[in-house]
Amino acid sequence: MCPLLPLPPQPILTHQFNNPIAAQQLAFIHSNYSILASSITELETQGLALPRSVDILSAVKTAISKIGGAMGARIDAKFDAVLTRNPGIGQLVDIAKVIDGENNSWEWSTE
Repeated sequence: MCPLLPLPPQPILTHQFNNPIAAQQLAFIHSNYSILASSITELETQGLALPRSVDILSAVKTAISKIGGAMGARIDAKFDAVLTRNPGIGQLVDIAKVIDGENNSWEWSTE
């Protein structure tokens, strides 16, 4: 063939790609948190009804709370902390219930 033509460079593989701990962590993330990607994509849908958005948030909360172990507990606590810091979430849930006809006694707040 062409003896003077150099071979293409060989890929350099590091030991990180052979790290079994990294593989386990990626498997944990994939099996427990893949709901986040699909939920975010659905929440980005233009014109999505508020009750559906609240249902998606509730499904994510349920999925996260079912994750066991120390890491699952930390992520669940972080998710709860984020929701707690956003006081409007409770109002949105109440409005979604009114829209769905689940709560007819809701009063408008002027706050």
